[in-house]
Amino acid sequence: MIPSIALLVISSALWLINPQWTKPKGTPDLSVSLIQGNIPQDLKWLTEYQIETLKIYATLTSTEWDRDIVLWPESSIPMFQDEAIGFISEMVKMAKETDTTWVTGIPYRDLENFDPKTDKYPPFYNSVVALGSDAEGMYKKQRLVPFGEYIPFEGMLDILPNLAGSQEIMSYSRGSDNQSPLRVRGHNLGSAVCYEVAYPDTTRKNAIGTDFLLTISNDAWFGTSAGPLQHLQMVQMRALENGRWFMRATNTGVTAIIDHKGRIVERAPQFERTVLRGDVQARVGNTPFMSFGNYPILFIITLLLVLSYFGKRGMPQPRLGKSLK
Repeated sequence: MIPSIALLVISSALWLINPQWTKPKGTPDLSVSLIQGNIPQDLKWLTEYQIETLKIYATLTSTEWDRDIVLWPESSIPMFQDEAIGFISEMVKMAKETDTTWVTGIPYRDLENFDPKTDKYPPFYNSVVALGSDAEGMYKKQRLVPFGEYIPFEGMLDILPNLAGSQEIMSYSRGSDNQSPLRVRGHNLGSAVCYEVAYPDTTRKNAIGTDFLLTISNDAWFGTSAGPLQHLQMVQMRALENGRWFMRATNTGVTAIIDHKGRIVERAPQFERTVLRGDVQARVGNTPFMSFGNYPILFIITLLLVLSYFGKRGMPQPRLGKSLK
């Protein structure tokens, strides 16, 4: 019984992969440029290196303003939006003059929802924002990295001042579970920031109602380890699960364009300051995973456990032989 069910599961998986669950939207493919700044991790957040970082990204982008979409990586603007107003205004001006959509990662400080009488500091988010021509919307990261983006049980440190130290501990705020997709070039664009793409259900929810997807990341943390390559494989799996093309822009790599079957269409070399150019296809329709999520596999697992339990109960119990005298 169990081998038969296992064979059925494998056959069903192969059947689910082969059909075209989604189809092209019917509009022309979009030309995209993914900017890879290759900023060393030990320099990325230094205040004295902020202007140099902006210069690097502006220079790399200067030849790309005639593209449909220019995508910068996670926190490629290494300061809050209210601290970079002048720079952002210049980039938006260039984007609108050339009919280009500019999408970038940036820390967003929500000054409107801040009451200095009750709050220590304004809530701030690891975000991605669509600006320029035919663009609107902001996505705030939902899945934060412990200790990297927030301190677990942070409130407990208030009663341990000697352990916490004299420096104020600040954490990113978590984005809402129900966020509207970015709107670019007449399309809905779903987002995933950094390791959010490792969560199938989070990506699935963000993909519903979208035409294609993006993920931005700073994988410089991993150095030359296999981490960035494993991260890329996760994106490939999310593309296959949701039947959507992915744009993946990273600081040091692996920057890539991935199709709806999880295949790498274009890929930039790691640890190089470069631009990856290509085209992405808008697609519509829902895959079974988008419609049902993890429920089918949970049902199968439960069924196997139940069958195993009753199968074991129905087996004849071995008799113990008489002990030798």
